[in-house]
Amino acid sequence: CVALVQVCACMRVCCLGAGQVRCLCADASGHVIAVGYSTGYIALIEQRTGTMLGFWRGHDADVLQIRSPAEHHLVTSSTDQMIYLWHNSSSSARVEDKVSVFRGHTEAVHCLSFLNENIVSVSTGSKLGMHSSMDDQAVFQSWKIKNEVFKGAITSVGVLPANRLLLLAGESGQIALVA
Repeated sequence: CVALVQVCACMRVCCLGAGQVRCLCADASGHVIAVGYSTGYIALIEQRTGTMLGFWRGHDADVLQIRSPAEHHLVTSSTDQMIYLWHNSSSSARVEDKVSVFRGHTEAVHCLSFLNENIVSVSTGSKLGMHSSMDDQAVFQSWKIKNEVFKGAITSVGVLPANRLLLLAGESGQIALVA
């Protein structure tokens, strides 16, 4: 089965020294595209015009994941083991717009999702983490997923909000529903 895809817009999002694009997402409004680079830089691009709204060094290493829990908010994770919440309500973004810093994992965080006000994260060592809120007072808990429950590395995490279950996917093709 071959599907034809129509390209609606093509944007060039490279900046001098930005590195390779590692991840991207649209913010909750759908009007801003956030891009994470291998050098730790983050770019915000206005979706309709392609105008760069902001470009800053957000992390000290690769930005592995970038998500938008709400309009004007981004959560990023990196190989520097940090998770940041960014707020941007103006027409440009700066590093000063960092709202919260979330610590806890001792390995790089490569998967992010949200469950109500909780940040759900997965580290490269397949440790599942949860921050209890989206502020600096968040309590962090983590659990090592046992090999009997999930074999191999976790590559993606999703949330089923109605019944508060986590959906985990792995490199071997395994998908697990975890309470």
